[in-house]
Amino acid sequence: MTKELVLGVHLLVRDEEELLPHCLRSIVMIADEIIIIDTGSTDKTVEIAKAFGAKVIATEWQDDFAQARNVGLQHATTKWVFYIDADEEVLTGEAEIRHFLEKTTADRCMVHVTNRVGERPEEKIEHGLIRIFRTDKGFRFQGRIHEQLLSDQEMISEIPVSPLRLNHDGYLPSLMKRKEKVNRNMHILTQCLQDSPTDPFILYNLAVTHCQRGEYQQAVDKCAESFRNIDFQAPYRPTLLRDWAKILLKLGQSNQVVHLLQNEVQHYRNYADLHVLLAQALEEQGFLLGAFASYEQASGCKAEAGNSYVCEAGMNSYRPYTAMGRLAQQKGELQVARHLFEHALKLHPRYEPALISWADYLQETGASDSEIAEQLMGLVQPEQPEDTCMTIHALLHIGAFSTALFILDEHMLHTPKYTNLQLICLIQTGQLSVSVALIKKMIAAFPEENRQTLLIDWALCSWSEQRILPYTFYEAMEVEQKIMIRSIENWVLEEKGVQQTTDNKATIDFIQIIMERAVEYRLLRLAKRLSEWNSCLLIPYAKALYQEGHILLSADILLDLLEQQQLDAEGHLYLGEILYLKGFYAQASTMFEGVISLASDNWKARMGAAASYLHLAREVAFDTITAHPEAEIVRQDLQKLEASLKAMGGISWQMKQQGRRRRNIRAE
Repeated sequence: MTKELVLGVHLLVRDEEELLPHCLRSIVMIADEIIIIDTGSTDKTVEIAKAFGAKVIATEWQDDFAQARNVGLQHATTKWVFYIDADEEVLTGEAEIRHFLEKTTADRCMVHVTNRVGERPEEKIEHGLIRIFRTDKGFRFQGRIHEQLLSDQEMISEIPVSPLRLNHDGYLPSLMKRKEKVNRNMHILTQCLQDSPTDPFILYNLAVTHCQRGEYQQAVDKCAESFRNIDFQAPYRPTLLRDWAKILLKLGQSNQVVHLLQNEVQHYRNYADLHVLLAQALEEQGFLLGAFASYEQASGCKAEAGNSYVCEAGMNSYRPYTAMGRLAQQKGELQVARHLFEHALKLHPRYEPALISWADYLQETGASDSEIAEQLMGLVQPEQPEDTCMTIHALLHIGAFSTALFILDEHMLHTPKYTNLQLICLIQTGQLSVSVALIKKMIAAFPEENRQTLLIDWALCSWSEQRILPYTFYEAMEVEQKIMIRSIENWVLEEKGVQQTTDNKATIDFIQIIMERAVEYRLLRLAKRLSEWNSCLLIPYAKALYQEGHILLSADILLDLLEQQQLDAEGHLYLGEILYLKGFYAQASTMFEGVISLASDNWKARMGAAASYLHLAREVAFDTITAHPEAEIVRQDLQKLEASLKAMGGISWQMKQQGRRRRNIRAE
C-alpha cells in the first residue's frame, strides 16, 4: 500500500548554496516531498538540493515571484504545501505538524515567523503568516513581488496557527547587502507601479524598499500615497502605520507621528508597537505623562499565538517597562523607576537599554562605580565577550571610565572589536601616550573607512601633550589635508609666525569636529584653544560644553556672546535653562523670550518662559501672604500656581541631567 503524501515543502531559489543546507536540514524530517524551483543558479544550489532528495524544477526567471512559485504547484503530489525560503529554517513544531494537519478542517494555516534584524536577542520582528495550504482548493500565487496566496473557491474562514515556528535571517543587514535584494525589489516594484500606479500594496512595498535604501523622504511620500488609497480592512494597514511612524521618527518628525497615531491606536488597541511609537513621539515632544500612558498601554497588550500584527520583540514587555522607568526617574519618582527597571531586567536581563537605565538610576541614587559594575555583571552573567560589553556600554554612559577599563583589562577584551572601547576609556582617564600607541595598532587593523576618527583621536592625544604629529600620521593623506592639519597644529602648539586661515570654511568645519570631540573627551584646554581659531567657533564650543555638563564654563561664554549680541536661538535657550536652574526666573524668562523672537515655534522656549512666569507669580503670591496672612484669595491663587508648576513637571523641556553629563555637572 502506497504511503499517503501529506506535506510537501516548496522553495524558490537561485544561488543559495550558503543558506540552503541549513534550511533543508530543518525540514527534511517533516517533508514527504521537497520541490525546489530553481531560477538559474550558477553555484552548487541544484547539487545540494538533489543531495537532500529534492525534486528540482528549472524555470526561467521573469521578474515574477508568483509565476515561479506557481510552477512548483503544478508538480505537487501532496495534500498540503508548506512554502519556505532558503534564508529560513524551522525552529520547532516538527513533531506535532503531521498530527495537526490530519486533525484540522481548515484550508490554510499560519506559521509563526521570527525575522532577525540584528545580532542581539531583542533585534527581531515576529508575526504570523499563511504558509501552509491544501492543494485541492485551487490556491495560486498572485503578484510579481510579495506574492499573495489566492483561490477562486470558497474558503473556510478559520485560519488556525500551526505548531511550526520559523526563523528568517533574510533581513539581517549583511545578507540584504550581499544578495542585493533591495535593488532587485526596487526594479520589480517599479515595473508593477507602471501597471497599477495607485495600488496601495505596491506603494507600501515601495516605501519599505526606499527605507531600506536610506531614502527616507521618498519612503514617507510613498507611505502617505499608499494610505490615501488603502482600504481600512487591508491586512497590512496596521503594518503600514507602524513603518510610516518609524520613518517619521527617524526624520525627527515626532509631531507628525502624534497626528498620525493618536486616533489610529484606538482601532488597534492590542498592537503594542503602535502604542510604543506614539509614546516615543510624545516623549520627544516633552509630554511625559502622555508618553507614560502610551507605554503603559503597550505593556498591557497581550501577545497572541499567530498574531498577524508585525511586532518587534519586547514591545509589550521589557521595552515599555524600561521607558516608563526612565520617565519616572525623570519626574523624580525614583521608587517607581526602580520597580519598573527591575521588572524590565527580570524579563530580559541582557536588554542593553534597561542595563544603561539601571546604571543611570544607580548613579543618581549614590551607588559607586564599582557597585554599579558589580550589579550589572550579576545581571548579565557574561558567557562571552559580547555579554561583558553590555556592562562596558552602560559604564561608559555614566562616565565610569576607570571601572570600565579595569573590566576590559580583567577580561582581556583586546581584540579589534573591543579596542575602540578600550581607547575611549584610556583617553577619558588621561592615558594619552598609551592611547596613541593603541591608535597606531588600530589603524593597521581597522578598515580604511574608520581611520578618519582614529586620526582625529591621535591628533587630540598628541596636541594635548604638546607633541608634534609624526610623519607616519600623514601617510596616505592628500596634500591639502596635510597643509590644513599642519596649520591647525601650529596654531594649537602656538608656534611662532602662525598664519591661520580664518575664513576657510573647510578648515573651520574640520576644527569644529575635532573641538567637539575634545570636549567629549574632557580635553578642555585643547578645546578652548581650538575655539579661538575663529570667533564663529565660540557658539558651537559653548554648546558642546553645555551638552557635556560643563555648565559654568558654558555660561561664561554664552553671557559674553549675549553681551556682544552674537547669541543664536539655541544659545539663548541654553542660557535660559542655566538661569532657570539657578533660580533667576526673571532673567531666564528674558532669555526664553529671546528664543521665541528668533524662533517662534520653539516649544521648549515657550515652556521655559511659562515656567519662569509661574515661578515669578508664585514668589509674588508667597511674599504677599507673608506680609498679609489674611489674604485668602491670594492663598488660593498660590495653591493654583503650585498645582500648575506640578503639572508642568510632566512636561520635559530642559536638557536631561543623566549619565556622563550628570557626572560632569557634579564634578564642576
